[in-house]
Parts: sequence; C-alpha cells; structure tokens
Amino acid sequence: MEIQKCKGIILQSRASGEADTIATIFTGEYGKRTFIFKGLRKSQRRSRSAVEPGTALQLVYYHHENKPVTVAGEFTLLQDILQVRDNLGKILNVYFMLEMVDKTSASGDPAQDIYNLLYSALTTMKTTTYPLHITLCFTLHLLHTLGILPDIYRCSFCGTVITSSFRIHIDDFNTICHSCDRANPASNRSNSIPLEVLGFVNDSFCKKFSDISHEKYNESDLLHFLFSISLFVEHYFHTKIKSKSLLFSDYEK
Repeated sequence: MEIQKCKGIILQSRASGEADTIATIFTGEYGKRTFIFKGLRKSQRRSRSAVEPGTALQLVYYHHENKPVTVAGEFTLLQDILQVRDNLGKILNVYFMLEMVDKTSASGDPAQDIYNLLYSALTTMKTTTYPLHITLCFTLHLLHTLGILPDIYRCSFCGTVITSSFRIHIDDFNTICHSCDRANPASNRSNSIPLEVLGFVNDSFCKKFSDISHEKYNESDLLHFLFSISLFVEHYFHTKIKSKSLLFSDYEK
C-alpha cells in the first residue's frame, strides 16, 4: 500500500449503495482506474459534480495493488463541465469523447498525452461554437496518438492522392478514391465523403483549433466522416460506442 497522487478525468460514474459513487477515471500517470467515493451523495461539504462525467480532479489516495477499486481520499476539482450541462449538442459531444477514451484505453496503462488531449478538448468545448468540430479534431488526434490513423490522403487501392470525393473502408479505415470506388459495382456511393473534409483533417494537425476557419466546413460532411470513424473504432476494438446512437441519430435511421 502506498500514497499516490494523480490528475484524472471522470469517464463514467454510477451510484453504489445509499451514498457512495463508483467512477471510472482516466489518469495520465496510471491510466484508467476505478475509484469509489464514500458517502459523496449525502455529503454537505463535498460537491457531487466531482463525479460527473467530464470533470477533472486531482486525487490523493492509498493504492492497493491487488484491489480493483480504490477508495478516493482527498480530491480537488480542476475543471467541471457545468457550463455545457444545458447544451444538449455539447453534452452529446462530451459523452462521445469520454466514451472513445474509455473504449480505446486499458486499465493501468499510463497515457499522459491522451489525458492532456482530452483535458484540452473539454476545456475548448465550454467556449466553442463548433462542438462537432472539436470532437472530430479530438478523435483524429486520439487515433494518431494510438498509432492507428492511416494515410487517408492517398487511395489504399491505386496509391494516388485523393483529389475528389472518397469513401472510408470501415474494416481498416483506408480511403478509396472516386475512380476505384466507381470501378466497384457493389460499392455504396451514397456514403462518399467530400474532398473538403480532408482539408479539415489537415487543418486539425497543422493549426491550433482557434485558428481553423470552421465556417468553411460543412457540419453534415464532418458528421458523416466522424460517423465513419466511429464504425472503424467499433470494428477495430471489438466494442460498441453507445453514445453514437444519439450523436449520429440522422445516420442510423
């Protein structure tokens, strides 16, 4: 048993018993861990917002190597998402980002860069007027950090640079150019993605989010692209992104 200190972001939480709360927290120092907050739901001096998904905390606790759940000791709020609570669009985007991290990370696997990425995205979400854009930008950087974002600027079949609309192969997230796609009679051309989306991808990696000219990108096109990414993540990690049913309701009808 040892005293540990870390910063973490609540990915999900649930009630336990009459007053306790169990939360899955993503920490940069120790990866994903499960904590129990004793008596929090009946406490008069400790804020319940501490265990709301998206909240960032600094924690001090006793860690037992062989125990799957750690009792949270002292904690300090670093950031909450109370500002977006009444904005349904932003809340859905927040939950999607949190679940993406939850479903693509393993317990006890340190990832400070992913923690920093998520913290920054949640901070930006509170003030941006482009919530979908920050979610897509975050997701692209997450896949890049995980090492599973392929070269989407070239067709995976013929190797040429993408110069027009394209499709994403869900199994491996490789791109298919318009010419190769047209040569396949079984393809579904209604799922094609406009070339302009690649401009947003390039901006996401080359510019600060605040420096991107977001107004020139069609939100429906970006949503379509993000939907394709979510399908790839589900296939790659053999999981189900539950929050996508709300965020992408127009694509799942």
